[in-house]
Amino acid sequence: MPDWSYRTLFRPLLFSLSAENGRELALGAMGRLARAPLGPLIIDLFGHMHPDRRLQRDVQDLSVPGPVGIGHLVDPHGTATQAMSRFGVGFMEVGPMAVTRLVSDQPLELKQDCDAIVVPAQPVADPVEEWVLRLSTMKRSAAKLLARLTVSEATAPEQATEECVAMLRLLAPHVDGFVLATSDQALRAGWPTDGWRRHLQLVLEAGRVLRFDGRIWLAIRADLDATQLEEVVGSAVSVRLRGVVVDGRVAEPGGGFRFGRQTLGSVQQTLHHLRSR
Repeated sequence: MPDWSYRTLFRPLLFSLSAENGRELALGAMGRLARAPLGPLIIDLFGHMHPDRRLQRDVQDLSVPGPVGIGHLVDPHGTATQAMSRFGVGFMEVGPMAVTRLVSDQPLELKQDCDAIVVPAQPVADPVEEWVLRLSTMKRSAAKLLARLTVSEATAPEQATEECVAMLRLLAPHVDGFVLATSDQALRAGWPTDGWRRHLQLVLEAGRVLRFDGRIWLAIRADLDATQLEEVVGSAVSVRLRGVVVDGRVAEPGGGFRFGRQTLGSVQQTLHHLRSR
């Protein structure tokens, strides 16, 4: 999209809508193009976005075409996943997804004054069955797909494990890896350390059976304190979970979580703490 048309026409239009409606309008247009008979070819032809082979990286046991990816918040309903996977990225998070649909009364909020968005504190996700249908009919590109798995608030460790293992089995034929996003629920619900460690261990064991060893990552927020990090990540290390995704969320004073330019410092601090363990 030419910068002159975005700045003068599309940006004012999209920013006049609610954050959710603006996102869905933009994603809907891309999604319709990707599903058209010649849509993927048009995206490839005009985008020229295939990553150079020199950018290829090995991330644990997964080889990705490039080091830049797209996180789960950009397209949480899979509206334009097929289109954006052709944008020269190395990987995309698809989801979040859960066994049943998870909704929140708190809307997505755009904060233009500080280049940030605020998302609900409660997990929001489409059902895994819907995602399986979307992924099974999607034309794949070189970008790797990582399914982000979550559970509802106040879910007990045993139930969370059963749900995540069930999702692993359903999604295994359609994705290249998994991001396990259950640490928030474990912390808020006060799961005992043994319960959290057992949850991670059983999910990893299920992944190994499905040949996803080394392709499961644990998602954590960027604002966990040292004690929380040690509790969450220490248990993960003890069961040999080999990778962590710091997803950039920090608590918003008015409720929910903030993503944006101002949260980068928290991400860097968390990464520094993890490297120094």
